[in-house]
Amino acid sequence: MKVKDYLELQEELKSNSRKIDAHYSKSENTIEEYNNIQIVKNRNEEIEKEFKIIPTVYVSFYIGYRSYYREVRKIGKSYFTHGEKMTKNRGGYRDITEIEEITNEMKDEMLSDLYYY
Repeated sequence: MKVKDYLELQEELKSNSRKIDAHYSKSENTIEEYNNIQIVKNRNEEIEKEFKIIPTVYVSFYIGYRSYYREVRKIGKSYFTHGEKMTKNRGGYRDITEIEEITNEMKDEMLSDLYYY
């Protein structure tokens, strides 16, 4: 999958989620509206299946002076977390490095760092 395709699918997934939310916020819905939402839900499931095919890797990175560890999707040389490309300009991500696994010590480090903020 190419980055462009991933971003388009991610945008479609967000749009579909908004449609589903709007559907459930209405007090009354017609049978036709219900059927349309079922189609949208099925499409979301197809997109999620496509996302599961994308390889994931563990990375360490910094935002400001705080270090983080996360499982992210990797497409080509690009990393994506929560549907967003991890870049210095967009999210402040820096020093992104692939690691073998996230250890308990790393999790403890992130939790202990929360104490100060």
